[in-house]
Amino acid sequence: MKPSFKNIDNILEKIQERLANATRPLDYLTHKLTVSGTKLKTEFIVTFLNDMRIEIADIATSVTQARINNMDYAVGTTARIPRIDQEQNGTLVEDEGFE
Repeated sequence: MKPSFKNIDNILEKIQERLANATRPLDYLTHKLTVSGTKLKTEFIVTFLNDMRIEIADIATSVTQARINNMDYAVGTTARIPRIDQEQNGTLVEDEGFE
């Protein structure tokens, strides 16, 4: 049995919404760069980029989880589907690896 069109459409809609929301900080940075007459501090830029990395990793985790759910649903698995966000703190990458 395959996932319904409505189910897949809902998943894609959520992904689209999260990607749209993830670009808002980029708009904010662009605005801050064009409006401010001074240069931005390195600490602000590093913090901003780290936040964007976390947001994109979170979206990637959601996409991976949706694919796992769809695969298990299509196969007809009756076992409990593993949740990435509960087992790996919501991201695919460990933050310690980037320090």
